Amino acid sequence: MWKESYSIGVDFIDQQHKELFKKVEELLIEIRSNGLRHKERCIETIVFLKEYALNHFADEEAYQLSTGYKEHDSHKKQHEKFVEILLRHEKKMAASDFAEKDVIEFLEMLFKWLSFHVADADKKMKKNENSLVFYVERNQWINEAVSNLAVKIHAYKNKYGKKSIILTGCGASNGTTMIAIDLAVALVRSGYRTLLVDADMRTRTKHRSRMADIGLCDVIRGLYSVEETIQLTNVDGLQFMPSGNYNDDPALLLCSRQASEFIAKISSEYDFVIIDSPAVTVVPEASALFMSVDGIILVCALNKTTKKQLQNAKDIIEPYADKYYGLAVNSVDERQYRRLFPNHGYYLRKAWRTEIKNRGKRDD
Repeated sequence: MWKESYSIGVDFIDQQHKELFKKVEELLIEIRSNGLRHKERCIETIVFLKEYALNHFADEEAYQLSTGYKEHDSHKKQHEKFVEILLRHEKKMAASDFAEKDVIEFLEMLFKWLSFHVADADKKMKKNENSLVFYVERNQWINEAVSNLAVKIHAYKNKYGKKSIILTGCGASNGTTMIAIDLAVALVRSGYRTLLVDADMRTRTKHRSRMADIGLCDVIRGLYSVEETIQLTNVDGLQFMPSGNYNDDPALLLCSRQASEFIAKISSEYDFVIIDSPAVTVVPEASALFMSVDGIILVCALNKTTKKQLQNAKDIIEPYADKYYGLAVNSVDERQYRRLFPNHGYYLRKAWRTEIKNRGKRDD
């Protein structure tokens, strides 16, 4: 059972821990109460737990690397050791056609290991409050979707010379910032010098940094140079410019001649400029920048963004249709993604099956 004492203070890791504990506990209770009446559903849950645990390990290790966690290597070895144990249990369950006692043994092992690992090793992780850290997404579904977007942007650059792209939501809290960061990281990993710009001057707490008080608004007003406001990040090759503090109307500042000159300047100095702006249907800042950028990407969230918000966003960007790259749909879960792209993960699943087969041979 999850305990608040297990919390390590890193939100996304704590949420993943809670989900793992919840799934293990629910399946244990069901089997102990009713036995294996629904074997197929039980097997599906076990497969989900295995994949979720492996993805969680990758996410956790990525976070440790991004924060310079000194015990990353030893922590990773614990994960690798557990994977070996997990695969042995998986082989044993498959050999017994998922006998009830073997399934319970597996779940109890998973529960005990999680409890000890989270309470001991994971609790040693601490947030680094004094540096700018971008969490690098390692989820295979998200990585592939972002890669598809990066390829399209790369093609537009090669064909039309388009380098500055603004991302804006169809509504509030549609996940625009997350996609902007993931996209910027993907472009950097392709070898491109990339600048991520925070154009949301109304919300200044999204990115933790000691230098967040100066940024975009100060450069446009001529108070600071671009070089003075650029910040390095935990992602090699990715530079970041915060929004800065601005108490007047941001939209008027962003539609100024100085703002257009700023975008032209940084576009000449970087391979790509990714601009994270607030929702176009909520405030006018994004539309103020449409005149100056090369490309526009709308972001919506499945089951959250309304039809009215989508229509309003479409109407606003209509005069800039030649710059419109498309709509990025956020909050699509794994099952929905698989339905949309049935062949997704073919090579990954093939490699995984080969790895299990090879491990089985080594065990024999």
